[in-house]
Amino acid sequence: MDTSILHRVLLGLLLCTSSVTHAADVQTISHGERVDLTDHLADGKLTLVDFYADWCGPCRSLAPTLDRLASENPDRLALRKVDVSNWGSPVATQFGIRSIPHLKLFDEDGALIGEGNAGAVLQAARSRLGRSGSAGPSAPVAIAKHGRSPWPAVIIVGALAVAAVLYFRRKPNASSLQENAPRPATPPPMRASDLKVRWFVMLGGSLEGPYSAEELDDLRSRGLIDGHARVRRRGDSAWRDLGEVLRDAELE
Repeated sequence: MDTSILHRVLLGLLLCTSSVTHAADVQTISHGERVDLTDHLADGKLTLVDFYADWCGPCRSLAPTLDRLASENPDRLALRKVDVSNWGSPVATQFGIRSIPHLKLFDEDGALIGEGNAGAVLQAARSRLGRSGSAGPSAPVAIAKHGRSPWPAVIIVGALAVAAVLYFRRKPNASSLQENAPRPATPPPMRASDLKVRWFVMLGGSLEGPYSAEELDDLRSRGLIDGHARVRRRGDSAWRDLGEVLRDAELE
């Protein structure tokens, strides 16, 4: 099959698919800035607001669950994400956020009906969705709700599978691709410029930051943190010893 013809077939099938499915209603509405939630509530839908941060492990674990819930209920649930950035950000101060993940649930009329830890608010959201029957366990329930026949989707999936087989039969052998693929580079050692990044530290039982290396040294000198406290950079999964960080920064 000619490649250009195959591309046109795939494009047509994707356009057909978009006509029978709905995209999840998901938006990030703040990256630390103050925000008016009422401006982002979805008319006629439940609106779930997720206060999170990219350095928060539980937030990253929760994200796929929230995205899946929004994808399964695109006509009934809107997901709005608020990146608090850090504990001192304007939006964290605005809503008094002291722990994350933190969820707020608004009903179809914009009234707040749930707020707090993820488990309780998610249970309330699922209860509301289940009560009206759109999130039923079987495909026939969902099809009956939207008044659609399953056969267009089945035909489209089958056609996509055939097109994919024809396309990949034309691709070069996987072993030759591996032989010619560039070798992954060894991560470079930490540079002096890396020491200017912001660090997070456990302080008073909670994760605080971000701080520069100089600010961490000041906290240590004032006795607010131990000289061997564990710190990490935004996005890192591994912790480092504070003394090691300060030595790299030539503050010890």
